[in-house]
Amino acid sequence: MVKLPIAVVLRHYPKQVLLTGGAYLSIGVTFYLTTVFGLSYGAQQIGFSRNSMLWIVLAAMALTFVTLPLFGALSDRVGRKPVFAAGTVAMGVLAFPWFWLLGTGSFLLATVGYLLICTGFSAAFGPLAAFFAEAFETKIRYSGISFGYTLGTLASSALAPIIATWLLDRTGGVMAVARYMVGTAVLSLLCTFALRETNGSNLSGRPRAALRSESALLPAE
Repeated sequence: MVKLPIAVVLRHYPKQVLLTGGAYLSIGVTFYLTTVFGLSYGAQQIGFSRNSMLWIVLAAMALTFVTLPLFGALSDRVGRKPVFAAGTVAMGVLAFPWFWLLGTGSFLLATVGYLLICTGFSAAFGPLAAFFAEAFETKIRYSGISFGYTLGTLASSALAPIIATWLLDRTGGVMAVARYMVGTAVLSLLCTFALRETNGSNLSGRPRAALRSESALLPAE
């Protein structure tokens, strides 16, 4: 067992950390904007009651409760990468329609918009744990996925409220926020394509550089 997995991650897997963090961007932004920003925007700008928006978000989250394991299982059959990429594309493509449907002021249409974009979110988030974990060698994957996931969260969910509020105040409309969602989806998709598909692969091997240095730097059992 590797005794200092963090050191191995930082020294030998910086690319995987950056790519998994980048691949997460669209997920973090979409989740924040639909569950927090969208709730406030629908109630304060569109005219929905607070309860109506809560019911819409609750319906979307109930859908993800069902679809997350389904997309996870699908990734076991066809691969992590294609399912994750399809979800990322869906989140980008549905950004504008989601705001348009919400902006109609119709409870039914707003709910449809939420269900659609949250289906895309589920497609990406369902295989995420396996997809990101498999980017790292087995003995350090917990530290690896933690670094990548945290980096992506800081760059997406942590900054999304500041960026979305600034864009709304600066432009007076949400189309700039939708473009922001599309931009993060494009970045996430590029990072996703750069990650290799590992479903069904032997993940026990380590990079040669790690093998050469681990005996001196990181004693293993």
